[in-house]
Amino acid sequence: LSMRLDHRAACLSAPTKATQAGRVGWWVNLSTMESGKKIAVPLLTYARHESRKGKVSNGVLVTEDRDTGRIVFGVVTDIAEECAASRAAYQPEREVLPLDFGLSTLFASNEGDQLGRDWLKALRAYDHRITEIARGMQRRGHKPRESRRYREAVTALRGWIRTEVGRVLNRLVEVRRPATLVLERLNFQNPALSRRLNRIIQNCGRAVIRAKLADLQDRFGITSEEVNPAYTSQTCSCCGYVDKRNRRSQSRFQCLWGGAR
Repeated sequence: LSMRLDHRAACLSAPTKATQAGRVGWWVNLSTMESGKKIAVPLLTYARHESRKGKVSNGVLVTEDRDTGRIVFGVVTDIAEECAASRAAYQPEREVLPLDFGLSTLFASNEGDQLGRDWLKALRAYDHRITEIARGMQRRGHKPRESRRYREAVTALRGWIRTEVGRVLNRLVEVRRPATLVLERLNFQNPALSRRLNRIIQNCGRAVIRAKLADLQDRFGITSEEVNPAYTSQTCSCCGYVDKRNRRSQSRFQCLWGGAR
């Protein structure tokens, strides 16, 4: 369960010393049960956070990574004004855009878009690396998350998923400019991946996609909904006609009623 700590329990301050060669973006000072005693935690910054617009609020999110056991701190940024401006400027060009979701190709639309086509190939490479580290730790009688290399590999996987989902959906909005995205229910299980990686991406991937969809709604007013996957790719975006024969393949769509492609 995540916790959001406000100024009564956690206070942010900009670094004045001990910046670890510029990697420390903030220090968070945590209150303790002992009067006058605080715990100072350095928070490492990264390019995406530095480029994020908005006003940094005096509060932090605290969560525990279930796969690595690490405590993670997140700085909260208020982007309300930026989102209001981008929503006002956004002009949708189509009412609804249905999307197929999968691990071979991340998203496919009924317009023939195939986004994230190397998604499964990259996941298998991460799977091989993480599995080898985990097996080595288990042979020595240790838990995988005790390994720094294992924790770094899982963190790198999650960062890649977040980056790839953001890139793909940003591109889709830029090209198709929908008012609503209709997605099939998100299932990250794939027999080509190990049980361990299936569990990691099931926990992480769904949350990343839903967070990105929420971000698109905040920034552009684009709504989204999840539906039964049986009909997502069979629905014509022009007339709404549903027929399984509309979708001849993942890349080929033609409405049997109105002929739209």
